[in-house]
Amino acid sequence: MKAYKSLSDPDNLLLFRPDLNIQRLKNSMNRLQMPTEDIDASELISCITKLIRLDQDWIPHGEGYSLYLRPTVISTHPYLGVAKAENLLLYVITSPVGPYYAAGGFQPVKLTCDTRDVRAWPGGTGANKIGGNYGPTIQASSEAAKKGFDQVLWLYGDKDEVTEVGSMVSLANPQAVLLIAFLFMIRI
Repeated sequence: MKAYKSLSDPDNLLLFRPDLNIQRLKNSMNRLQMPTEDIDASELISCITKLIRLDQDWIPHGEGYSLYLRPTVISTHPYLGVAKAENLLLYVITSPVGPYYAAGGFQPVKLTCDTRDVRAWPGGTGANKIGGNYGPTIQASSEAAKKGFDQVLWLYGDKDEVTEVGSMVSLANPQAVLLIAFLFMIRI
């Protein structure tokens, strides 16, 4: 999730699709057997909005710049083990960020296909925001960068099905791969 300062009026703060982000958080929590009954999406968005207003001086102004927001939930069991979470801590990490790609704007992104490593697979957790999904991508992403590519087009299976494109959403059909960004902004 990201908060932006409007390009036309820096006092106008915008939040990128918070409702969808909170739903993805809850879906991820469900996948990890974390209880979600106590999470009220409207209340959490209200709290995040207050946090953004408090931290608005940390939001960089300019095209491609934003305040990155990562709602995070961890188990706070008083012991170590692999079990269903009983006690949780929800908090939001914030960090100012710039454009993802050096080219900036709407410049083409150079992709390389990866058929050796797998980013997501049927029955896996690729659709969820889970820390364990990202670590395995670092090596392939580093190798791609060394070869001059911006991102990895992750493929899976005998038919090399597209599962993800780095940090972008992808839709695939037999004729083409379309890379799209969904822009659902709300004013805060």
